[in-house]
Amino acid sequence: MGDSISIQFHPFLKPLLADHYAYRRKGGLAAAHANLDVVQGANGGDSSCVLNHLRGMLDAGLAETVIAVNCGLHDIKRSADSGEIQVSPEQYRANLQEIVRLVRSADKTLIWINTTPLDEERHLRCNSSFHRREADLADYNRIAAEVMREAEVPLLDLHGFTAALPGELYKDHVHFLPEISRAQAGFLRREFDRLLRPGLPPLQTFLGDSITDASRERNDPASLGNGYVSRLAQQCPGHRFRNLGVSGNRLSDLRARLDEVPLESHSLTLYGGINDVVHLFKRNRPQSLEAFEADAGDLLHSARRLGIPVRVMTPFLCEAKPVKAAEDWWPLPGERHRAWRKALEPRLDILRRLCEAHALPCIQLDPLLGPLPHVSEDGVHPNDEGHRLIAEKVAPS
Repeated sequence: MGDSISIQFHPFLKPLLADHYAYRRKGGLAAAHANLDVVQGANGGDSSCVLNHLRGMLDAGLAETVIAVNCGLHDIKRSADSGEIQVSPEQYRANLQEIVRLVRSADKTLIWINTTPLDEERHLRCNSSFHRREADLADYNRIAAEVMREAEVPLLDLHGFTAALPGELYKDHVHFLPEISRAQAGFLRREFDRLLRPGLPPLQTFLGDSITDASRERNDPASLGNGYVSRLAQQCPGHRFRNLGVSGNRLSDLRARLDEVPLESHSLTLYGGINDVVHLFKRNRPQSLEAFEADAGDLLHSARRLGIPVRVMTPFLCEAKPVKAAEDWWPLPGERHRAWRKALEPRLDILRRLCEAHALPCIQLDPLLGPLPHVSEDGVHPNDEGHRLIAEKVAPS
């Protein structure tokens, strides 16, 4: 039960919950979408409206056992003429206390979702019919936190989660861009799992190139390949793993595939960059350092907007072994390896610098594997020993 913010994340949340939850929200989505500022259809409105709707649902015999509720944005509406607030702080507190009492008396579980951020200046610029103040929002979230803490009701901090996302958030005065609503749905799925499926192992997702791919069956989501991700699954039984490696991917390809990342993931590890070098030598595709930095920056920024903790593995380069199977693009010892190294080093510097700028953990594999020619035949793809060392380096704590 919620306002227009929940209407926006609904189309992302519904399929995301379908595998483990029976999910339902207030009907009337079409009517609500006609004007998200008006309490109609699926829009729950302020706390008084939500309370009345809750009474009606419980009286009708609500089948669901868990009720997730948010209200607040409509409560803090202020008249553009008088400045009067729609629901007073005292009434807001009383309404929330009654919501808690009603849900408890019906032997249901209540989960409270606090109210999402607003930009007061933007709101004033985009909507002159009524006002909202950031100070009111903070006060009403504080009241909700006090009520829920006293009643020992779990509170999901959707406000803090949303405020921490980088880049532009809003599409109008208070409603969010689709990618932000999608990220909010992922946050709620992870939080529902934490509360309602205790003991579920966290999901670690790896998005990368052939080093991550390691011959996985791409049509099988459970396939982990035969590389470091598979080793991690064997070493860390208290975690779940997802392998999203695709051979040949450059950083721009990883950016294009971010939609494949399961939103219920608890961490996302990115591994790429070596194919940006490979393409210079194997496929004769020139790429400036400025273009590489732009691709890397776009990848990290976009990955952070998923709202999933991100870490970055940077690639390595060994001297390739001069075996009969060596291809003409391999970084063989001598001049060719020096050329590869000259191309890779500044790209590693860029990745390290961007990770620092984005405050992301940077796992550097080149200092570990670069000096060890026995861990790779072609200087790029690790053998079993190389994968073992990578798994040890990136194992979750």
